[in-house]
Amino acid sequence: MEDDGLEKPSQPDMMVPVKIALDFITERTAEAKIGVQSPSIPHDIWDFLSNCTGVGSLYNCEKVLNRARAIKTDWEIGLLRRTAKITETAMLETAYCIVPGMSEKEILSIYRNAAFSQDLDVIGAYTVSGIGAEYSIVQIPRNISVKENDILRLDGGANICGYQADIARTFVVGKPADKAVQIFEALYRAFDTGRSMIGPGVPFEPVFHAMQDTVRKSGFEKYTRGHCGHSVGCNIFVEERPFVAPGEDQEFTAFMPGMVMSIEVPFYSAVYGAFNIEDTVLITENGCEWFTTVNDSLFWPRH
Repeated sequence: MEDDGLEKPSQPDMMVPVKIALDFITERTAEAKIGVQSPSIPHDIWDFLSNCTGVGSLYNCEKVLNRARAIKTDWEIGLLRRTAKITETAMLETAYCIVPGMSEKEILSIYRNAAFSQDLDVIGAYTVSGIGAEYSIVQIPRNISVKENDILRLDGGANICGYQADIARTFVVGKPADKAVQIFEALYRAFDTGRSMIGPGVPFEPVFHAMQDTVRKSGFEKYTRGHCGHSVGCNIFVEERPFVAPGEDQEFTAFMPGMVMSIEVPFYSAVYGAFNIEDTVLITENGCEWFTTVNDSLFWPRH
């Protein structure tokens, strides 16, 4: 490259996009109210904007953004449908490959390769894995391996254009303990209960209670969840609002056309391992469209 004689800093000024946006705003008004997503904005950007405009000019627009995110455009729905289906196929291909002795690192490698190989637009393939009693939300593979009769959980999804899928598959490598079968069947009944209730205009709260109560009535009286589903999209975290949960503090409290939700019933046991049954659904004007189909048995995939 020809030397242009300009001096260059050791690092680019990461505040340049913020300065450009601020210039654009202040050119039009001297008393701008600037909306920021406060849980996501770094302190240095907040500090810079405060110094330039005054703290009173900054407003947390988290609720506005949550409301906008909850109802998806057709383009967003198309992306989320693709990511869900890619994830389902990747999890199925991974499950076929798992055998006793396989490490968590090998499992995640198979899963990621299966996701990336399906679509050139995939930019990430996130999953949380559970192997027997060794379960965690960590994304860094641990030094653990599959043992005969372990319960396996794959939970997460592929990412296209920042839109993250989130489904889960739980299955056994070998023969499950009777208690593990009881747990899975209780969760599946709960999931099926919720699935049968979901539709446009249906409030979140009765769906949540019906799902939680189904597990409790199946022999797990202390089963307690904060939510039984959540929106998915382009948030900084895979779970975004609204949640299928009780309470009136959300921007929406019912299923609405255009929402894309991941419905789930997790269960975590220090003895039997991590379980989750989770699929993605689009709420339509007249009903719903399920992007994926959970397995109804721990014996999955069926060879």
